[in-house]
Amino acid sequence: MTKTDGKTKTNTILRAKIVYDIAMSYYKPGRQDRCLLWVYRNKVSKIYPISVATFWRYLRLAESKYGEISDKK
Repeated sequence: MTKTDGKTKTNTILRAKIVYDIAMSYYKPGRQDRCLLWVYRNKVSKIYPISVATFWRYLRLAESKYGEISDKK
């Protein structure tokens, strides 16, 4: 049984953190050929078959839980 943090379950938060780590390892600010959408299409979707809307939701969730995305942009 998973613990809940408000409405978000722990496994979802952990998956969001993994997706965030994958995205940030390939994302290069200022380079259009390494934007977050490219990372989703070429890296994340191969590992986790999620929609692009879920990808953006996971990034927002990781930002709210860990506060790291705003520092890297």
